[in-house]
Amino acid sequence: MPYDFNGDGYRDLAASGPTGTVGAVKAAGYVAVVYGSASGVNTAKRQVISQDSPGVPGGAETGDGFGWGGLTSADFDNDGYADLAVGAPFEKLDVTNAGLVAVIFGSASGLSGQAVGLNLPSGQQAEDDHFGEHMAAGDFNRDGRTDLAVASEKKRAYFTYSFTAQRTVVAGPTAKTPQNRFMDIATGDVDGDGCTDLATVTNSYDSASRNTVRLFRGGTSGLAASAYSTVDAGAWSGQTSLAAGDVNGDGRSDVILGDLYETVNGVKSAGQVVSYYGGADGIASSRRTSITQATPGVAGAPEDSDLFGSSVATGDINKDGFADVAVGVEGESIDGTAHAGMATVLYGTQTGLSGTGSQSFSQNDTVGAPEKEDYMGSAVTLLDFDNNGQADLGVGVQDENGRDGGVQVLKATGGRITGTGAIGFTGSGVGANPTGALLGLFLGH
Repeated sequence: MPYDFNGDGYRDLAASGPTGTVGAVKAAGYVAVVYGSASGVNTAKRQVISQDSPGVPGGAETGDGFGWGGLTSADFDNDGYADLAVGAPFEKLDVTNAGLVAVIFGSASGLSGQAVGLNLPSGQQAEDDHFGEHMAAGDFNRDGRTDLAVASEKKRAYFTYSFTAQRTVVAGPTAKTPQNRFMDIATGDVDGDGCTDLATVTNSYDSASRNTVRLFRGGTSGLAASAYSTVDAGAWSGQTSLAAGDVNGDGRSDVILGDLYETVNGVKSAGQVVSYYGGADGIASSRRTSITQATPGVAGAPEDSDLFGSSVATGDINKDGFADVAVGVEGESIDGTAHAGMATVLYGTQTGLSGTGSQSFSQNDTVGAPEKEDYMGSAVTLLDFDNNGQADLGVGVQDENGRDGGVQVLKATGGRITGTGAIGFTGSGVGANPTGALLGLFLGH
């Protein structure tokens, strides 16, 4: 299973502190891994991985941003243990901010000292390419081996890689997009043909351009070079989030867009989440559901800079066969405390994503207390950390304790998420330097 790094049947939590200090090196970045157990995540069983860790390519350098954006997991070498791919998009190679990816392999004792590095070859690197900022995993050619897709902004491309049992890297097809500003990617079998497809959301640095969701089809030859399904996702924005999961149970993955800067009922940056339903033709603007805080059943109301949709992730909380969606609302004010933030859970149904029965959680419901500009909901994940068949909720709180950051983990029981027994931790709680790390800015999902 993805994120089960030691193969014990429990998913593990990966949270990046991309501006964390490593040794004496500021803003080098690290990833904190907290292992799952029968009682959920266990902060006593953890690892902190940086570019100074044994086997990890590169070295800790100021501003590398190890863990910035790119975190994804799969068993790339088919040895029965999940591996972790981590991006360092600001890594300087031939040029500044060329970027690289470290693929760290799992083992019976967890993530090991065995890793390989991916980057564009010398001479092909471009300044500010940010290779590795966006990544996703899937079996694009249905050969039984999971592939890794890595975004290269300056190349306007998504490079794919696979790995042999000996962990040799094999380059696969490259998908191209005409836009040059990348915001997120996700994978799922959207057309139902058994091959994983790649969903992307991009625009151009020209703010007159539109946010565009594209679907690149997987096939026996791998990922297609050009998109076969394209949707205009609305006005230009600086950030969107993306996930994929079958929220209506029809056997096809749906593409979930967090459009956090969307104007709702005249309120700027209130935000929305859009589910584009999969079909043989991919996705279509006519086949969608939009959920906002004005949707019946959803907590709160559209307010300026709520940023509903700051992050999105999918998983099945209630074991009904429909994917559910976790939503970050990092700008939400709680009890008059500005931008304290919260997370909302939307449940999938046979008719698609709905506000009915949704749940919302702030730090009033978990660990700690809402504080100004905590930005709870900076990242979300839905993974089964205790192996009870129900996905638990992880939430990033990127500015907890004045930009140190932290993570909240809420259990699923009885088919619902509960704040009872929630666990919260900061960098110091897992043996890392907490200062200015922004821990929880990104979570593996």
